[in-house]
Amino acid sequence: MKSIIDICQRYSKYQITDYVQKLDFSNFDLNACNKLKEEILDLIIKNNYGTNIVSLKLQENNTNYIDTIEQLELDAERHHWHNNDPTRKNYNHNVEYTVWHPDLTNSYTKSLSDEFEKHTGFKIGRIRLAWLMPHSGYPIHCDLEPVRFHIPIITNPFSYIIHDRKVYHMEYGNIYHLITAKEHTAWNFGTLPRLHLVFSTYLDKEFENSIKHLSDNFIIKQKTIESLKESNTDSRTLFKLMKIFTSDPDHHELVTYCKELIKAQK
Repeated sequence: MKSIIDICQRYSKYQITDYVQKLDFSNFDLNACNKLKEEILDLIIKNNYGTNIVSLKLQENNTNYIDTIEQLELDAERHHWHNNDPTRKNYNHNVEYTVWHPDLTNSYTKSLSDEFEKHTGFKIGRIRLAWLMPHSGYPIHCDLEPVRFHIPIITNPFSYIIHDRKVYHMEYGNIYHLITAKEHTAWNFGTLPRLHLVFSTYLDKEFENSIKHLSDNFIIKQKTIESLKESNTDSRTLFKLMKIFTSDPDHHELVTYCKELIKAQK
């Protein structure tokens, strides 16, 4: 079976060598990044967006630039992944994000988006500002997108992307791609928030069909006996864990999960 890198390479105009990769983008340097940072921070201050997740492109007839749904996932240590619907994908396909924020119609951000499409071969859909507060992160998940392009706006040495058990740090002044159809997450262990400008992409139905099973298989694997074998968690251990969790009402869902796994092992 072809890897997701091989599948993406069929569409890409540049050489893909890793799931998280710094792009060789000649029109972007440290001065350009400083210019972009000023534009983004001024936009946030002018519109009083604070540290909300903000979409810079919306669908037709939508004016809600703050994404309250994704905001709920920022505090992953209190919102375990299976508390939400694990099959949830983006509520709207990336092809629908066509209308730029009115403050960015003639912006440097927009010109970068146009250059990305020409340089990479991927179509740009939704674009958002993604904050990560100190000592917080996302649940491990997969997305049905080819790649996402990340530009760090505010970062620190303790801000990481974790992709398929490998740890990466995206440095200020660079552009990176992240292949999102494999399991990944992001965490910020620094003392200041992290802010990335994130460009989501889309291709065609053939691509989406070719990677859909990767996301579905990951969701299924989370609750299978195979994953238990990897963590050396047998039914006896699960039973003892269930007793420990039962004493704390905040762990009701973990008790239920242990029961399900014990039942699956019989």
